[in-house]
Amino acid sequence: MILTENRLPLEHVLLSEVRQSPCCRGTDKRVVNIVKSKYGSNQIGIPTVNKRDRFYYVIDGNHRIDAMKAAGAKRCMCYVAQVPYEREAEMYFQHDNRKSK
Repeated sequence: MILTENRLPLEHVLLSEVRQSPCCRGTDKRVVNIVKSKYGSNQIGIPTVNKRDRFYYVIDGNHRIDAMKAAGAKRCMCYVAQVPYEREAEMYFQHDNRKSK
C-alpha cells in the first residue's frame, strides 16, 4: 500500500468490485467514449473510491471507471478511502464542488 499526498492509500482495485455510489450522478456515454480514447495514455488520472461492505464505491472518477471497463481493463489503481456512507457522500460533494469552480 502506498500512502499518497492526499493521505489516501493507492491500491489496485478489481473493476468488477467497483460500483457507482448512490450519492453520485450517472455518467454521460459521450464523455466515457472520450476518456476511453485516452485510456492507457496516463492522461485520465486516478479515481477515488470508498471501500464499504464488499465493494468499492466511486467518489471521483465515474467516467474514468466506465471508460476502463469499456476498454476491457480488469483492474486499476485507485485512491481508496474506508469511511461510512455519510462521509462518502460528503467526500463526493467536496470533489464535485471543487470541479465546478
